[in-house]
Amino acid sequence: MQNKKIKVALARHGGDAIKGANLYVRNLPREWREEEVHSYFQPYGKIIQTRVLVDPNTGVSKRVGFVLYDTRSEAEAACSALGGKNPPGSNEALLVKFADDNAKKLRPPPGYQHGPQHHSAGYSNRFPSPGPMRNQRNRFHFNPMGQAHPGQGPYNQPGGHILFVYNIGTDADEKLLWQLFAPCGTVQKVNVIMDTGKGCCKGYGFVTMTNYEEAEYAIECYNGYWLKGRQLQVSFKN
Repeated sequence: MQNKKIKVALARHGGDAIKGANLYVRNLPREWREEEVHSYFQPYGKIIQTRVLVDPNTGVSKRVGFVLYDTRSEAEAACSALGGKNPPGSNEALLVKFADDNAKKLRPPPGYQHGPQHHSAGYSNRFPSPGPMRNQRNRFHFNPMGQAHPGQGPYNQPGGHILFVYNIGTDADEKLLWQLFAPCGTVQKVNVIMDTGKGCCKGYGFVTMTNYEEAEYAIECYNGYWLKGRQLQVSFKN
């Protein structure tokens, strides 16, 4: 549904034991999918769900995944045992962190911008060329929410990382943003800003993502991306 796989399971009992049991894993072997990740992490506890991010256009793994354990203690054991360890057949060590805790620690500082020049080699050829480089001062020349006071406005929602998406066109709707950003990770909500007088989009919107790493990856993928003849500008909301 909307590029996301639905998982249905019996609800777990609440309590502190199950909080913070979700691991973020980077540098997975490119050929690994959910089955291989599950098998590799299974010795350390009961796994509720595994997920590997895959490019929807090419089917190639993004080498990033998530492992949700039944309890925090199981996740801690896996993180301690596998963090910095090379998986079988790989010469690159895994980066294993707690997904929720890491998202809070890595919240970008005020005014942080992540432009096209930060693309790594793994991303640079995946999308059309972003065109001539803009200088640092003018890269994000228009942000109507840039003067908002911290903590005010409908887009400063707790528990998420808000992306400002500009130049999406007057015909854009929320479905477009969902389809565009859902492959990069968990999208909590999208907002397309409408011109009520004209009945069309003002050309920008906001996307709230749960995890910081996925939000950062979305910026790397889509800042400078050409969509219907328009070059998108994507950054963390100031």
